[in-house]
Amino acid sequence: MRASPLSESEQLASLEAYVRSIETELQTHNALRGPIHQALSQCNANAAKAMANWERKSEYLLRESVKFRTYVESLQFAEQWKREVYEERERARRAARGEDVDDLDKAEKERQRKRGEEG
Repeated sequence: MRASPLSESEQLASLEAYVRSIETELQTHNALRGPIHQALSQCNANAAKAMANWERKSEYLLRESVKFRTYVESLQFAEQWKREVYEERERARRAARGEDVDDLDKAEKERQRKRGEEG
């Protein structure tokens, strides 16, 4: 495994897109189960092989979705935690200089409100 050349936010965007594509592919794949089942007679040796292949791909897509969704959630948590740490440091700096820390709290609440409107 090697380190990604992307920043954390770029990794997050890229992985979110990948997870969406995997989940779309899984939905498409799941929609094929019925037609595959109907197209092949149950006595046919190819039917068992086709269904086994279908199951393997379905399991793979589900594993990929879970694995990368977990990574996406970890990156989101890290991003939030990092933001909180930086804000706390800024509060401490302002308090040490005798500045009003409430202004920072108001600015943060405004940023959160805007993020809520965007999301």
